[in-house]
Amino acid sequence: MTKAIMLLCVLALAACSRDHDKPGTTQTTGASTVDTEQVRLVLLEHNPAAWGAIRSLVITNDNGVVTVRGVVEDENMRQGILDDVRKHPNVKSVRDELRVAKPEKHDVHDKLQEKPAPQPHK
Repeated sequence: MTKAIMLLCVLALAACSRDHDKPGTTQTTGASTVDTEQVRLVLLEHNPAAWGAIRSLVITNDNGVVTVRGVVEDENMRQGILDDVRKHPNVKSVRDELRVAKPEKHDVHDKLQEKPAPQPHK
């Protein structure tokens, strides 16, 4: 009976550890009181149109150091998420591991505008 209980405990621990770093997961370590699910809810409240990207973020907390990892649509969304996380109670610092999925449209347009005009042949 004791062996069966120990086996169940080991299996439960192994199952819990598999969810770490999957999109949409959260993890808290240490004594800090930053609730990473609450962080996600605040992000969703401030960016309801970006619910898909926010739900897929991996948000972890290690003693008040919150890491945000994932892909966002543009630089404005990235900066807004980081600002919101920094404002959350008990956050000491934020590790930015966000990637922008595609360049903003005006960036591509600006780069096209920067090309020098063709020179006439002499």
